[in-house]
Order: sequence, then structure tokens, then C-alpha cells
Amino acid sequence: MKAIAIILVGHSDWGKSKTLVALTGGCRNSEWWTLNDRCFCLRRKSNEDEPDPYWDFIQKLVPQETPCVLATFCPNFEKHEMRTEQILDELSKKYALFFFVLKHSWFSRADYLKTISPEEIERLREYGETEVFDQQGADEFVRAAAFRKYIEATVERC
Repeated sequence: MKAIAIILVGHSDWGKSKTLVALTGGCRNSEWWTLNDRCFCLRRKSNEDEPDPYWDFIQKLVPQETPCVLATFCPNFEKHEMRTEQILDELSKKYALFFFVLKHSWFSRADYLKTISPEEIERLREYGETEVFDQQGADEFVRAAAFRKYIEATVERC
């Protein structure tokens, strides 16, 4: 079995945490989640929330002990303090990376509508397979169902 890291990508207040809560059946604090006999280590807070603890988490990961990781991530390449490239470089040394990108913020009102840029998506593709969830205004349950399908398809291939 190949060590894999499946990353839920979005910017600040994008709905990443709510998506994980919906994915894990309403659980907000669990650090582990099992799907189809694979146990995933969960990292709910992203590099935007806690850059230094996130970096520490990445450095301590050992693929032989933790072969499946599910984490949130912010692709803010311009903000050096978020350690975006450093994190991706370190993770890609240990794991095959798979990105599920929430292209749009969860707000549906036009004044809140933001997107992950094509440039950010291309940079993620340099590190691993990338799927873009492009549905605007989708609630956490719709996002979680699509993310689960992506996880299942990824696990089946690996």
C-alpha cells in the first residue's frame, strides 16, 4: 500500500472544516477516520489557521506509521509565513499527494464569492493529482459527498 495524503484545499472561511465535519458524520474533534478499512489521520486545522503547529505535524508524519492522511490546506503561495511550498515539498517527499480543491467560497452571495485562482490550481498540480470541485453555493453535505467520492476513488487506485 502506497502512503497517501488527500488534501482538502480552500482559502480562509472557505468551508473546509464544515466539509470535514459533514464527511465524518458530525464529528468535530476526532483525529482519526476510517473508510473502507483504511484509517486516515485527520488534520482539521490548516496551515492558515496554525502555520507552525501544521508544519510540526507535517515534519512528524512517518508514512510507515501513518500511511493515510486527510488534511485541510490553504494554497496561499504569496504568504511566506504560511509555509505553503515548504509544507508541500516536505509532504511530497513522504506521500503521494491528492488535492480536492473547493474552487469557490461557501458563500453564494456575489459580494462574498471568491475563487481559487487558476495559478494556485496549477501550482498544486505540480505536487500531485488535483480535482476541482466547481459547484458554487454547495452546502457542506454536498461538498462532503463529492469529497468522499474522490477519497474512495483515490483509495481504490492506490
